Amino acid sequence: MAKKPFISVDGITVGEANALVNVILANGDITTSNITVSNNANLGNVGNVIITGGTAGYVLSTNGSGNLNWVAQSGGGSSNISNGNSNVNIATANGNVTISVAGTSNVVNVTGSNLFVTANIIPAANITYDLGTSTNRFKDLYLSGNTINLGNSNLSANGTQLILTNPLGGEFIVGGTGIINSADLTGYSIANGNSNVSIVANGNIAISSAGNANILIVTGTGANINGTANITGNVTLSGANVSLGAVGNLKITGGSNGYVLSTDGSGNLSWVTQGGSNSNIIVDAFTGNGVQTVFTLSTTPTSEDFTIINIDGVSQLHSAYTVANANVTLSSAPVSGAAIEVMTFNLGGGGSNASSGYTYVEATGNTSAVANTKYIVNTNTSNLTITLPSSPSFGDEVGIIDGTGNASVHAITVGRNGGNIQGAASNMTVTTDRSAFTLVYYNASQGWVLTNV
Repeated sequence: MAKKPFISVDGITVGEANALVNVILANGDITTSNITVSNNANLGNVGNVIITGGTAGYVLSTNGSGNLNWVAQSGGGSSNISNGNSNVNIATANGNVTISVAGTSNVVNVTGSNLFVTANIIPAANITYDLGTSTNRFKDLYLSGNTINLGNSNLSANGTQLILTNPLGGEFIVGGTGIINSADLTGYSIANGNSNVSIVANGNIAISSAGNANILIVTGTGANINGTANITGNVTLSGANVSLGAVGNLKITGGSNGYVLSTDGSGNLSWVTQGGSNSNIIVDAFTGNGVQTVFTLSTTPTSEDFTIINIDGVSQLHSAYTVANANVTLSSAPVSGAAIEVMTFNLGGGGSNASSGYTYVEATGNTSAVANTKYIVNTNTSNLTITLPSSPSFGDEVGIIDGTGNASVHAITVGRNGGNIQGAASNMTVTTDRSAFTLVYYNASQGWVLTNV
């Protein structure tokens, strides 16, 4: 027998006469206390299923006996969302949230107070996102590396220094253990204790050190030093008008009393006796052969008075030879093998050492001589000694004059003071009245030699 649909305009009502219940309403809804489906139940599209109760986001949970109720999604036990080997996991209720990515565990671990990461933090786009804001800033930044890149500049650190490098390569380096407080940075100055550098706006730069103010002042035209400038390198002065100040304030060490500065033509200076340079004594050496009497010098003497001839250690009187141009003619030929030494004194364009080149001192008793000084000796009362300088320099001169003409009665002794005189380690004794001569220092071997006899 064929089945036919049951059609009711008012729906279907079941129950006793005094307890009727509309089970199927005329609009198609079903209302009932219990419904049991013994086979598959198709409720249709999820949007057509309405189960009242619960709160937004809640899910249906079963008690295992078929009874359902609304619960929060995280309620009870561990909660995990996975897709392949990436997942988000909340291990315990109200606990930490961990994120594992592509098989790497716990790339991000979020706790109640911290966010831990085990990978690089890289923005998705260049020069686009900020770390913090002007009103919400991070408190402290701790880094274990040694460089922070700021555009084309960087801040780096090594074992002892903090270095700020600008895009042009300029560096500001902080090193050592000195401390500069904000109170030390006032206006345009920097200070550490009682030393400071001060800069006036568009003006001078002043440096004070160890409580001494303005040791160095740099102006728009130069530098003023109020103290001693100790310079270990070379100094080049290129100005058209270089002023060294008053001569009394200028000090150049070296040289002996009465010496003058001489140039070699290339700008190099040295101390020399007045009227000459360090080359004012020329020595020519010859060897006698028993026949030769004429010897040609390497320079032309000013006159015979500017020469000294020594043969085998014996000084020759001027009467024993003549000088013509660069030739010296001896009155007799030195023996074969004799050592002949001729010293020529060239005093340059300034001529001989005139009286203005020496200091004249009267000696009335024993006297310690000073270089470039002539001593007029009073021989009227007693013998006396003129002691030569102990540490002479090449070209130093000492003059001795018997001022009273009594050296034959009261002798003048020239004390060698550790040096040689005429190549011999012995004092010189003067016993000729009115003697007048000059001794000039040559070297350690010859010592003091006679000139202007």
